[in-house]
Amino acid sequence: MQTINKQPPGPECLVLAKASANQVGFVWPPPGQGCSDDVRARLVAEQHGLCAYCQQRIKATGDKMKIEHVRPRSVKPYDEEMYDWSNLLGVCLGQTLQAGKVVDHCDAAKGAQLLNHHPANSSHGIEDRFVYRRMPPNGSPPPYPGVWIHGVTTEAAADVTVLRLNAEPLVRNRHRAVDQLRRRLAKANKSQATRLLTSTRAAATNPNGGELPPFARLLREEAEKRLRQRS
Repeated sequence: MQTINKQPPGPECLVLAKASANQVGFVWPPPGQGCSDDVRARLVAEQHGLCAYCQQRIKATGDKMKIEHVRPRSVKPYDEEMYDWSNLLGVCLGQTLQAGKVVDHCDAAKGAQLLNHHPANSSHGIEDRFVYRRMPPNGSPPPYPGVWIHGVTTEAAADVTVLRLNAEPLVRNRHRAVDQLRRRLAKANKSQATRLLTSTRAAATNPNGGELPPFARLLREEAEKRLRQRS
């Protein structure tokens, strides 16, 4: 995860839906033609095309993402936050095939459970409490090449478990992203490598309104670490 800078108040249709909830009740999808499409598009743009939990690619069009209620709308009193922009995130479908079996992660694993950390709450210190390591959190030797997420605190570790952020497909995909950078560096001379790391850091930090690369935070931190080693 990485901190998401949300831009309230969200699409106007959500504001109107909340204003009329006393008459028609809280229902999902929100009433209003095209409201769900507007919400999806706004979330994907706000998150620069990445799942709020695992940082894999999401798309607003087609069946490529879901609208996530951080505080579950199926649990009272959180149903009354159904239209609150601060409670909505864009997430991946949360199901990946691994050896012919469906592996749940992100919202598909979370369900109606509550999280201790909200990716869009800057006070929660996402970058400090969730860190990347080349070994599993239990300290055992890695069973395959991968990058695992460790929760620095007990609460953060619990969120990693609830979201299944160390499901094997995610661990392997994070490794592939870093390994691709490593392979490109191996073919570059010193000046080329510096330019590659600088451009990787920039692309994973400031998308100028466009998309971030999948696993942007991981790539940014990897590039920054290698640049420090070269200085």
